[in-house]
Amino acid sequence: MAFKGGASIHKNKSYLIKVYKLPFVEHRIKWLNELKAHFEGALDSGDSPLSVSTDISTLNPFIAYCDEKELSVETPSEIQTAFYKYAEYQFTREQHNIIQQGSGYKLCSRLSTYLSAITERYQIEMKSTRLKAKKNSRRAISREADKTNLSDAAKLAKFAYDICKNFDPRTLDSAKLPILVKVRKELSSVEINLTLAIKSETVVNGGFKNTDARHAFNRRVAFECLIFLAMTMQNAAPTFKLRRVNFIYKPMGEQYEVREYKNRRGGEVLFKIPKPYRETFEAYLSFMSDYGEDTEYLFPIITNEGAYRKRTDTNWTETRTLTQAYKIPYIAPRSFRKIGLNILLRLSADEETAADYGNHTVATFRESYEFPSQQRAMVEIARFWQANDPLEHGEPKLSLFNTPCNGIPEPFDDATDKLAKPDCLTPSGCMGCKHYRDEDSLDYVWNLYSFRYLKIIESSSYLDVGEKPSNIAIDWVNLKINWFNNSKAPAHQKWIEEGKIRLEEGEYHPNWDRKIQKYEK
Repeated sequence: MAFKGGASIHKNKSYLIKVYKLPFVEHRIKWLNELKAHFEGALDSGDSPLSVSTDISTLNPFIAYCDEKELSVETPSEIQTAFYKYAEYQFTREQHNIIQQGSGYKLCSRLSTYLSAITERYQIEMKSTRLKAKKNSRRAISREADKTNLSDAAKLAKFAYDICKNFDPRTLDSAKLPILVKVRKELSSVEINLTLAIKSETVVNGGFKNTDARHAFNRRVAFECLIFLAMTMQNAAPTFKLRRVNFIYKPMGEQYEVREYKNRRGGEVLFKIPKPYRETFEAYLSFMSDYGEDTEYLFPIITNEGAYRKRTDTNWTETRTLTQAYKIPYIAPRSFRKIGLNILLRLSADEETAADYGNHTVATFRESYEFPSQQRAMVEIARFWQANDPLEHGEPKLSLFNTPCNGIPEPFDDATDKLAKPDCLTPSGCMGCKHYRDEDSLDYVWNLYSFRYLKIIESSSYLDVGEKPSNIAIDWVNLKINWFNNSKAPAHQKWIEEGKIRLEEGEYHPNWDRKIQKYEK
């Protein structure tokens, strides 16, 4: 990247020879070194090497674009200008469907983060571009579609389990092909050929790693990996990186924790093995000790050259081909795990439990993993109206901030003594109440601004210079206003501006208008 045009050269064994023939751009060295230090700091602070590597990969096309368009990136101001032109270039590509919608935002969002770190005063913000993040629509799944999902997952799970349980490892060393495995008759009336290209008995020379028998090994490992993902709910990417050395089991009730062996604190918890899966998993570890002794990876793949290497998202073609040949629904590893998490959600009826088991926050689980279910939504709506039907329970009450409330003041269990006791009468009565809820509306933002102004006037009337109760309320409101202010949603920005304008014009929310006028007199 320090050579003009170097970022555009295809990387092969001799690409550096071509790069060194290009003109050297000396002024880039300073900020390239700053970027290097930034990435090293990210690694030291705990960022994964894969994440940092991805960040660096987004820099290369940016430099190539600057070279092509003759854009200088010598000063922070020029880097900022070049970035915005590059973002507009990516926006145009999205509009012409050259790249997928949202991919330009992903690319530039990463780029803006670390370029901002080196340009200091010249901050680079995605808000100043026309790029928008793509939000996948989450359509509710009908009862029929939900059943289809579960039915397909059940078939694949049975198929994977039968392959792993009935697979005879000795067939790998038999020097005879094909390698066949029996599965239950409801799945297939014939034996499953794990070396699909060979249909009749054939004698082969060489070890299984160097013959078509390696496909049987790869498929056996792939199906075990699917079972592992479903039983442990681990993410696919870290699962592919797992190494089988230094595992220690620690009983934890009905399940087992598998830890990486370390003297300090007993080692880091890698994953949890449910008790029913432990015997199957230990059988797989024994299989790998005998037939995967040359690799440290837990779920490796054997290449065409006969070498073990780490499995990736792209190494599932063989598995998909096999399942489709026997009319078994194929589900990708990440989707298979996602279905498992949703089954857990259905059984437990608890989002926190399902999210925790999958090592996610509830927000992440809802956004990226939970299947919106029409049937579950109908049940939740019925429960809601049972608890809130105005014909039975009366009209819903409102808090002093015009937000939904049950009208029963109740303090937090661990509320600080500095907060006023909850009530439905005094201006600060909502602050420490367990039933208080925020609302996504202009009226609510206007209400907050007016309440804050009331408390500022009230605070100025105190003669005591010590800590004032009204200051606690002001801090509480500031947190809520700052949330709207920092939101990227255009509507929130409009509400903030409108709230400010109304306050400047002396137009206060009806809830606080009379109190403010009383203080102002």
